[in-house]
Amino acid sequence: MARIVAEKSESSFSQVIHSAGVRRFGEAQDLPVAKCNFVIHRQSNNVTSARCMLFILKALLILAKHTGYKGRAIMSGLNENKLRRILRYMLDEKEFFGPYGIRSISKFHKEYPYILQADGREFRVSYQPAESETALFGGNSNWRGPVWFPTNFLILRAFLHFYLYYGDDFKVECPTGSGKTLTLYEVATELSRRLYSIFLKDPANNGRRPVYGSEGKFQSDPHWRDLILFYEYFHGDNGAGIGASHQTGWTGLVARLIGLSVGIDPKQFLNFEHRPVLREASSPQAGAAAGG
Repeated sequence: MARIVAEKSESSFSQVIHSAGVRRFGEAQDLPVAKCNFVIHRQSNNVTSARCMLFILKALLILAKHTGYKGRAIMSGLNENKLRRILRYMLDEKEFFGPYGIRSISKFHKEYPYILQADGREFRVSYQPAESETALFGGNSNWRGPVWFPTNFLILRAFLHFYLYYGDDFKVECPTGSGKTLTLYEVATELSRRLYSIFLKDPANNGRRPVYGSEGKFQSDPHWRDLILFYEYFHGDNGAGIGASHQTGWTGLVARLIGLSVGIDPKQFLNFEHRPVLREASSPQAGAAAGG
């Protein structure tokens, strides 16, 4: 998901898509991790690659000075302040936080599209919650507004990692502007609920499933209405399934989301302890056995 910003860069790309909501920051000294990975893999510029390595080393030094809940450490391109600034946009229902998951581009761009003038031509990026408006950018495969399960699942996993680091003391307003504050575990649970509600019957809408949108046969036919299809991606506003209907790979992650909501106790999750892969041998014989 992205808001789009212009940035000076040593690479050949003058437009950089940053993570959710960072169009208002992204200073040169705060090089985004996503860009670091891109530059290192492409070997596009030795200077930029060196800056990326310095960024990683700086992060490791910070790890040595700061610990989180129960002495835990986390390696991240975001400190607490930046995380809060990103979440302010990500959890805003007028921007990324849709009723059925996090949109792949901010709804802000529906009224305020990003426009680039180059070589006498105009290029435009706008919020498109369903199929792409042009075949040039994927046709029926669109990353400019819809909800995609792969990215949502990775975001949800990041919420849980940050929760293990910050614990219950870190709370954010969710949704933004609601006045309601949640822990990151609770934010993950709310995101999970929005995602799996795509497939559930909605009592407020005559028991219709958002996934089937306006498809009358799938909504009402007794032979079809309870047979769930796993669509490729979903409408950013109403949750209707779009694209291929057999994406049991990534959209099948919905089963894990349901498990998160009903099968995990947050306190047990927060206080779990990692078990070391290798334990110190209690005796020379045990050590010999382990070595064998």
